[in-house]
Amino acid sequence: MKSSIPVADEQMQAWHELTLELLTAMGDMHGSPSQCRDISSILSTSLNYIKRTINFETLAILTVDEKDASFKLTNWTPANDRAYLQHQIDLLIDNGKFAWAIKQNRPVTIESGNSDKPIVMHVLTTKTRVRGMFIGVSTMPFGQLSTTRLNLLSVILHNCAHALESATLYDLIQQQNRSLSDVVNQRNQELEYQLGHDTLTGLPNRMLFQDRIEQAINSARRHKTKLAVLLLDIDLFSRINESMGHGAGDELLKAIANRLGNILRNSDTVGRPINKMDNVTISRLGGDEFSILITDLEDVDNVINVVRRIFEVMSTPFSLQGQEVCITLSVGISLFPTDSEETGSLLQKSDVAMHHAKEEGRNNYQFYSEDISTISYQHLMIEGQLRHAVENREFTLFYQPKIDVQTQSIIGAEALIRWIKSDGSIIPPFEFIPIAEHSGQIVQIGDWVLQDACRQAKVWLDMGIEQKIAVNLSAQQFKDKHLLNKIEKALSQSQLPPSLLELEITESTIMQNSDRTISTLQAIHDLGVSLSIDDFGTGYSSLSYLKRFPIDTLKIDRSFVKDIEHDQNDAAIVTAIIALAHSLHLNVVAEGVEEVVQVAFLRKLNCEMIQGFLYSKPLPADEYLTLLKSPIEKY
Repeated sequence: MKSSIPVADEQMQAWHELTLELLTAMGDMHGSPSQCRDISSILSTSLNYIKRTINFETLAILTVDEKDASFKLTNWTPANDRAYLQHQIDLLIDNGKFAWAIKQNRPVTIESGNSDKPIVMHVLTTKTRVRGMFIGVSTMPFGQLSTTRLNLLSVILHNCAHALESATLYDLIQQQNRSLSDVVNQRNQELEYQLGHDTLTGLPNRMLFQDRIEQAINSARRHKTKLAVLLLDIDLFSRINESMGHGAGDELLKAIANRLGNILRNSDTVGRPINKMDNVTISRLGGDEFSILITDLEDVDNVINVVRRIFEVMSTPFSLQGQEVCITLSVGISLFPTDSEETGSLLQKSDVAMHHAKEEGRNNYQFYSEDISTISYQHLMIEGQLRHAVENREFTLFYQPKIDVQTQSIIGAEALIRWIKSDGSIIPPFEFIPIAEHSGQIVQIGDWVLQDACRQAKVWLDMGIEQKIAVNLSAQQFKDKHLLNKIEKALSQSQLPPSLLELEITESTIMQNSDRTISTLQAIHDLGVSLSIDDFGTGYSSLSYLKRFPIDTLKIDRSFVKDIEHDQNDAAIVTAIIALAHSLHLNVVAEGVEEVVQVAFLRKLNCEMIQGFLYSKPLPADEYLTLLKSPIEKY
């Protein structure tokens, strides 16, 4: 922009050119993205054009502070007149002239100490608010200033006010955008964290853990190193939730996560100290399953050291709701590249190994091997076939007689399930029963056994043959809240008298929740159904509870009967069990009787009933009926 000196009113052509130049420049300033965002540029440009319009000795613009609405000296010229200007401003504020000028919305003159140099003031305002104040000390009396010049001053300051408003609005929008961007970024980070982490423990979840394994595999391939994937499952975790509530279960999971973190931070897990845990990732895969990834593995023995340390630390009781709770773990381990070079396969094989650890009695660890993989595949096949076995009527019941020791006569039988597939192949109970229990299908199978046993007993009763039939209840069946209704339904549909049904429950099952057990047993007993404790002597029965249970019979486990004539300890245990039962007015059944000498021993102890291959193996219903009609060999 070319410079010019203040013009006289009579120089109309030059004045018109200046006016057009000023209006064009102010319009550019108001609309230019680069200028309208810079308050300092707006003010300096405005003062520059004002000086070209009116000859001011000193001039300044005050802007309104957005925080406290006060006026602050922002831009002035000459630069060394700041103190003088601030003094004049303070005087104007004190005498009320400043407030008066704000209300005028036009150029106004305030007399100064030097009457020849009046102070010109003009508020900077828009339709929405006051944006500032112009103050200038003129070199000529106010009366000598033409209306045209003052109008142009108003135009300049009007544009300046609007430019300030645009700049302020732009700054506000930018601040809001930055704030919104910060919020969005923070929320995205939170969502990304939540997407990859378990909300309860804060550990990486399955998705993030799989990604970590993938990265570790790529690194291991490049550097020719090994890694291990450990899968940890809390044994019998459901008991915590059932007995203490899910809140206690969650508390336990968080405590376990903390202990795992402490173990791996403070252990020499891979043959050297880990300070930042760069080569160890702990994850909660879901439920009661945790997983650990160890990279840069130098020796498999280091993995064993880690697992042993985990077992050692986890053996210390946890405090939950004021109670001490002990847990055990089953751990499965797979190795890269020995077992697999794929993420999904490593996880699957550590899961196979973990389930094998459970089958081996829990509270142990197992490395993956092809042998256990074959077993697991067979189990998976059996589990799938079990789902259709009831529908396809592949199950049948065999009956093993119970013998009255004194009369040597058959007084009842135990119903035992057999699985004969459509192709004629037989799957032994010891193969499919544990799988049915693990998969939860044992409840449906048990329901069928109960119904069919009652039906068969009623068939025999209608033939004039009275037989009390014993049916085994699994632990899951015993926990079934509909158990009582199912028993009533089986009796009602078959029309079997309750006195001819006996339910056998293992010692370990009835001791899991003693108070609940007592109410369940009592409800069953009130139906008129007999109750028997199966495999007695293998569990941990409390005598105080045993007295409270409405039990009719104790069944001595076959493991004690087998060597009764050779093993003094077994003989002593059997003698004690029979004496205990009789003192509680309970009957006794000895299982697994296979030799005559065992019969003689049990007879001397007044054992009421015996059961075993010496008299008969389990038989199909038709063969059992034949046995009932035939004379039995006596010993």
